[in-house]
Amino acid sequence: RTNRVATRAEPRVLRCRTAGRLAMLQTSLYALLWVGALRQALPGAKLPHVSSSASVRACRRPALKPSMAVAPLKLLSAPTPAYAAYTSTGPMLSMFELRADGRVTPYQSTLTSMHSTHKLSARDVRLLRSSTPVLAVRNGFVLFDLGDVKGVLQHDRVVLLGPNGQKVKAIGQEVKQRFDAISRSSNGEEYPFEVLVLECLYEVSYTLLEQSLQRLTGLINDLLAQLTDSSASQSDSRRGAALGRLLPLRISLNELRSRSRRLTSVLQELLEDDDLLAGMCLSLVERRKRGLPPPSFVAKRARIAAEAEVAAAAAAAAAAAAAAAAAEKATAAADSGVAPLTASAGETGQSAKGGVEASGGGSAAPPDEEVAKVARLLLEAERGEAERAETERVARERAEAEAREEQARELQLAEEAEALREEEVVETLLDVYLARLEALTDRVEQLATNIETTQGVLELTLDNERNRIARLELLLSMAGLAVGASACVSSFFGMNLVSGLESTARGFVTTVFSSLCLSATVFLVAWRRFRSVSREQGSRLNDVKVLKSVLGHLDTIGLLLRSQPALPRNPKEMRERLEGVLRLSGLPGFAPDELSLLCAILRRQREQEESLEAGQQWNWSKKQKLPPAPELAS
Repeated sequence: RTNRVATRAEPRVLRCRTAGRLAMLQTSLYALLWVGALRQALPGAKLPHVSSSASVRACRRPALKPSMAVAPLKLLSAPTPAYAAYTSTGPMLSMFELRADGRVTPYQSTLTSMHSTHKLSARDVRLLRSSTPVLAVRNGFVLFDLGDVKGVLQHDRVVLLGPNGQKVKAIGQEVKQRFDAISRSSNGEEYPFEVLVLECLYEVSYTLLEQSLQRLTGLINDLLAQLTDSSASQSDSRRGAALGRLLPLRISLNELRSRSRRLTSVLQELLEDDDLLAGMCLSLVERRKRGLPPPSFVAKRARIAAEAEVAAAAAAAAAAAAAAAAAEKATAAADSGVAPLTASAGETGQSAKGGVEASGGGSAAPPDEEVAKVARLLLEAERGEAERAETERVARERAEAEAREEQARELQLAEEAEALREEEVVETLLDVYLARLEALTDRVEQLATNIETTQGVLELTLDNERNRIARLELLLSMAGLAVGASACVSSFFGMNLVSGLESTARGFVTTVFSSLCLSATVFLVAWRRFRSVSREQGSRLNDVKVLKSVLGHLDTIGLLLRSQPALPRNPKEMRERLEGVLRLSGLPGFAPDELSLLCAILRRQREQEESLEAGQQWNWSKKQKLPPAPELAS
């Protein structure tokens, strides 16, 4: 009302009044909460009682400080410790943590604390709190809820959680035992931690489902045997008790079927998305995040380095042997006075200079020319050494660049091969357990079908009993009609009217005999009509049986008749030919009704084939009689 008025007259004044009233109300509430909080915080202190009117009058003061207004809220935001722990972090859950190095840590925590420690989002926390089977791939971890097995999987640890501590601990111990067994039986092949843990989790989940199915199968089969047992020991009360026990078993079977179907749908969704399969390779994602090479590449480089060290050692040994041989040759040459052939250019120049100086007494060249020649030889030797060193440096740099490129190419190929291998391993694992879950679902469906079939049989049995009761009631009704017909005669003669037959000789015997004959006639007519209806129903059932038998052997008979000449048109001859073919083929003998139906079917098939051939011939002849098209004629 205030807002409506404010739109018409003096809007600014009315809005200010409304805001002032709201501020006064808020301030009064703050005052009440402040006093109540002080009483709760200091229970032994004597605080003055503040009524609502006093608080309102106190709130009419100019304004409260911000600290005074906020203080009550701060005091009231700290309730009892247990309630605060529950409302702020959620219910306490039992946790079981298994690390890649085999360490096990059971503890208790909440999903809200996992929200901060494992970097779970609010949506992930809601998924874990729900009871829907899920296998959600996130950045760096996988959320899984496989029914009894629920938790978070990372590249180096897995955390199982649940409200029941004993159950979580038992499942965790079983997962650890299976993990150790698979790790020991890997035959030298190293699989990522998450792949082994996923296999253990799926194996535990499938084992629990299969055990539940086995228990339900045993109980349901016993109950179905009791329901279908026709012995005298199985009374109606026992069958009723068995039907009562069948209801909770069927409810449990439906729950098991829904769980298996949901798990199957989860696996199918994962297998249809390649990105999700790649995201499940948590170790690969972590290595890429840290920039680490694949283990296969590291092992290969270590093997190459070891081979290079061995080759370098062999080359060093060969060089040392060659140096020793050269030293021996140099020593032998020095002893004989002949310069060695393998000396360097500088040594050659020095030996040449020494030779010149040694033979300087004869007709040799002047000393300046010899010095220039030796200097030239030394310069050429140094230039050759520099060129050779530069060539070796360029070749070494080129070889290092090629080696780096080759190493980068090998690293990329190793990463792609490692990613493909891990994705194939995960996909194979999911395929295997998808097939097993589908087989389990088929077994559940078969058991549910057995229950439905048994119920159908029981319903048919009850229908048969009702039919028998109805037949007995019909016979009694027919007998009652017959007796009523004779009673009608007695009622006619029982009227207090004079008919003139009272003094007739043998009138009583004649009347009784006539009444009995009338009753017998009525009963026989009704019985005959009843038997004709029964025979008609029996003939219909016989026709259905004959048709079923003929349709079951019709394909085989058609294959046998393909190698035989055409059947005659005469029905009698066709029947005799069919009897001979069936006798030679080894098929079970056919009844006369079955042979008649088979002859009718084959005769009808021949008529259809002949009419089809006649129609095709007529169309062909019609096309031949048509005039040629203008373009074809031209």
